[in-house]
Amino acid sequence: MIFQKEIAKKLLIIIIFWLSATQAQASTQTLQKLWQQGDYINIINILEAEINNTEYDENQLADIYVYLSASYAELGRYSEAHDNLVRALAIYRKKGEKLKEAAVLTDLSQINLMLAKNQIAFNQSELALSLLEEKNHLNIEIKAHLIKGKALLLMRNYEAAFESYREAFLLGELLANPNVKAKVYLNFSEAHLVYSQALLSDADYLESEGFREEAEKYRELSRHEFEKAREQIVEANKFSDSLDNLLIAQIQLHMLEIIPELANWELAVTTISAIPDSVKKAELLRRLFEFSNSDNLFLEWAKTVSQNIGDTYSLALTLLVQSERAFSDEDFLNALELIQKAISLASETLAEDILYQAWFRAAELNRVLGKNEQAQLNYRRALTSLQSLRGKTRDSKFFQLDYEKEIEPIYRGYLHFLLSYPTENNLTEAVQVFELMQLSDLESFFGDRCFEEHLDNYQPSEVLLETNSVALYAISTESTLHILLITADGVIHHHTVAIGSQSLDEILVKWRYNLEDYATDRYLETSWWLYEKMIQPLEETLAQINPSAIVFIGDRFFRNVPLDALHNGEKFLIEKYPLVTTLGLQLTDFRELEQPKRALIFALTVERPPFSQLEFAQFEANQVAVIIPGAKKFLDKDFTRDKLASELAKWRNLSTVHLITHGNFGGTLERTFLQTYDNSISIMELEDLMTEGKLSVNLLVLSGCQTATGNSRSILGLAGVTVRGNVQSVVGSLWFVNDQETARLMEYFYQNLYGGIMSKAEALQQAKVELMQLSSHPKGWSAFILIGKW
Repeated sequence: MIFQKEIAKKLLIIIIFWLSATQAQASTQTLQKLWQQGDYINIINILEAEINNTEYDENQLADIYVYLSASYAELGRYSEAHDNLVRALAIYRKKGEKLKEAAVLTDLSQINLMLAKNQIAFNQSELALSLLEEKNHLNIEIKAHLIKGKALLLMRNYEAAFESYREAFLLGELLANPNVKAKVYLNFSEAHLVYSQALLSDADYLESEGFREEAEKYRELSRHEFEKAREQIVEANKFSDSLDNLLIAQIQLHMLEIIPELANWELAVTTISAIPDSVKKAELLRRLFEFSNSDNLFLEWAKTVSQNIGDTYSLALTLLVQSERAFSDEDFLNALELIQKAISLASETLAEDILYQAWFRAAELNRVLGKNEQAQLNYRRALTSLQSLRGKTRDSKFFQLDYEKEIEPIYRGYLHFLLSYPTENNLTEAVQVFELMQLSDLESFFGDRCFEEHLDNYQPSEVLLETNSVALYAISTESTLHILLITADGVIHHHTVAIGSQSLDEILVKWRYNLEDYATDRYLETSWWLYEKMIQPLEETLAQINPSAIVFIGDRFFRNVPLDALHNGEKFLIEKYPLVTTLGLQLTDFRELEQPKRALIFALTVERPPFSQLEFAQFEANQVAVIIPGAKKFLDKDFTRDKLASELAKWRNLSTVHLITHGNFGGTLERTFLQTYDNSISIMELEDLMTEGKLSVNLLVLSGCQTATGNSRSILGLAGVTVRGNVQSVVGSLWFVNDQETARLMEYFYQNLYGGIMSKAEALQQAKVELMQLSSHPKGWSAFILIGKW
């Protein structure tokens, strides 16, 4: 906190105003001593009692609110710290105290970072800096730049984050304060480390897509950033003789993480020991545990600190870590006892971010101990806590979690349990849990809650019955692939394939590469194998039903491949049944919309580096415009973001929006975009355009896009539009297809869709069958999938 280091000095001045001289001296000495001892609870009790019992003016009260906030923050009670700062801010604004307003805004931005409200933290730090243009104060300005940089870093705006850190660095050079300089170096180091990891992730993505040279460039950049992180922390460490204990400890722990050979273990332990008991101290001790070969001494120490300050959240978190250690040591009964204590404490403060992990650990422990009924109850509680944490806005801590490490394992663990005991009830629940996992994956990908309110009014079984469709789920566990077919009468047909998720992923990725290669028919071997394992056991049931569509809800890399190309030795699956893809029946918009034959067609027919010209784009646009009466067509210079936005804003309902352009759907938001004449449109921008003005679109066609082969999340950008963007259905391609073949497929598709009574799924199926007459190889026709309502 900005004021914390100065509060002990200012406290005498504050108290003198509202106590007698004798009382002031006694109270000041008491409070200073309590602050040095880290007895923040007693400080809070004293100040709140005095506020209630003493006459004061507003300026004095505001200063006390700031001091209360600092004390609450030390205890990890960030909501109360936030509320006190808000009270202080209101007073300073009323009084026109610009400098104090800037200081409190900076403190508020730091608190909001702790509350996972990154955008708010950024906005408040920006506002603080604007106030400081009039009132110069280097310490506050440096702090504001560091918080702004941290917020930008968490929002993955790395270039802007480094610019903010550079501003802090330049200002720090004007001060002789070693604590400020070391803090700037530490923040710089942490930022370089985060950026290094992001670059490494980009390299892995490029490698998975076959761009090995480009991937190596990114790995080199990642190594360069990592070296910068090491250099910056070494610079910070040079000030250690002059720093406060907390900063020394933070520097040493960061060194243990990235440059352990230069870290001073004894100094880390000594300085942490000298820090007054606080939430920060308990957190540092838990980090020491990570670097100490799991020495339980540090967890016991952290537990004592948490107990001393009366912080149930910190204590619950420490008990959770202790339980995980006991679980890994196979000391299951002790682990269960520890986790039960953690649950009890976390429940007191409704700490859902601890509870979902604790309930999951309890479930795993009970499963190991053979207490399946209790295990299932605990799994359900874990999911309930996770959904509660999900909240209603992007400010929820849920959206700061790492999906693959912190969220997905919860769902996977329960799915494995349910599918290991495949009763009718368990299979039904497994489907629900799987779809919930898909939603969580989608929300984590986009970084905020999906607007799925309109999806809650439809029962999947009713839709299957009305459309004579079936739902086919492929759910992969560590050792088994589970195939579930749900028919309109609600019956679930279940069979398994003895193959683990990792081996299956490798098969699916290789199959997709072969599907994209016109020069070979190597894809057939896998097409036959998948048909035999997935479809053949269901052939009799499917033949009896003769569904109007098979709705496929796939797991992991199944989301990146077309089921159309499964082959029984005589026919492709698409020749037998229309196929549609969705993330889940509960995530599909089945509303009946107005169906005006009103369409917008945007096409990019010229080269826009790095993308080549789509030679048949104009032909495709012309053919679609002829088939759909009244369609409006926009080419090249008329295909800009602004033009697209203005045209979409004119309508409440559109039957079709057809975009003929290059597009990429990678495994992250940054790699998901469409190209226009003047720029690119991110998937978030496209979603915004689709939701402005309450526009509803029956069908969005993305002609020319491609998804990443080696990333199981790349389809989320396409699928997300149907859940989040008021678009009922999307037709898009999994990989880039020759634009002449694409133009023909689209011509056939629209002729079928607008020329008769076919559903979207049937129209696309027939278009593919027609294209097969020109080429039986699936590269051209199987790339296109229908997502959403069929």
